[in-house]
Amino acid sequence: EKFTKLIKAVVSTQSTGGVKVTIRDLEDVLIRDVGNKIKDDGRWPLLIDETGQVSVFVRYTDTNYVNVANPSNMEPERIRLALLGAVRYGKPLVFDLMGCDILHIVQERVDSIHEGLWDWILDKTLVTEEKFNKITKKEDGPEYEEKQFWARMDEFKLWVITNAEPEPELLDMFYTIRVKPAPPKV
Repeated sequence: EKFTKLIKAVVSTQSTGGVKVTIRDLEDVLIRDVGNKIKDDGRWPLLIDETGQVSVFVRYTDTNYVNVANPSNMEPERIRLALLGAVRYGKPLVFDLMGCDILHIVQERVDSIHEGLWDWILDKTLVTEEKFNKITKKEDGPEYEEKQFWARMDEFKLWVITNAEPEPELLDMFYTIRVKPAPPKV
């Protein structure tokens, strides 16, 4: 059964595109999107980390990082604020699955903030005015008033990280970036 899942995942990755990179290339591929492969694909990136270094890399970039294995990070209000901050300041919201097959739990928590919110993030309609305003609250303060968002809102991104082989449906849902160890220097 495990072998069958692996074969399906490899076939799915081949059919849905994506790239294989080393950690050294991640800045050009993920952050700068050199060649516009992510933009042209239209899906958010799923980073399959075979190095153990991707989480560290993204934490040292300007992101709102959510470790899904940390219960406090998974509180709906904390996710809502991380999402608001990422949209407001035009930066990536990162869900690090920590090798666990729990994206469905992330989806449930996100949708508990507002019904359909996960789909709005995936299809990128969150950043339209009518949907975006549904997750803000008056008590968020003046820096989160609607007029504050428009300058950088279109720079918002979603990144999902895993260090385990994902289920084939995830490979279809996201643009796959496999991060491989760099070849040894000779």
